[in-house]
Amino acid sequence: MKKLAISIIVFGMLLGMLFSLSAAATSLPTIKDLITYGETSAQTTVKLTIGSTTAYINGEAKILDAAPINRNNRTMLPVRFLANALGVSNDNIAWDAATNTATLVK
Repeated sequence: MKKLAISIIVFGMLLGMLFSLSAAATSLPTIKDLITYGETSAQTTVKLTIGSTTAYINGEAKILDAAPINRNNRTMLPVRFLANALGVSNDNIAWDAATNTATLVK
């Protein structure tokens, strides 16, 4: 199994930079092909839009509990949804409140 530890703060900062670059082009940036996971023949593509509760997994619309947002130059994403979309089960997602770290195991 591959263990991935993602710091929510760092992840948000990196995505915030992506949104900052596209913010000049439009007031409501769309992330296209934000996350692609897997071999070329079996890729999963997740598309999210700031302020929208609709996400697309391989082109299929899904409803989010919370929309991605920009706050204080940081982009906040629903990490559990993103992890599930990429094949991580809820049993393999852990939150460590002491370090503000989500651990995803695939």
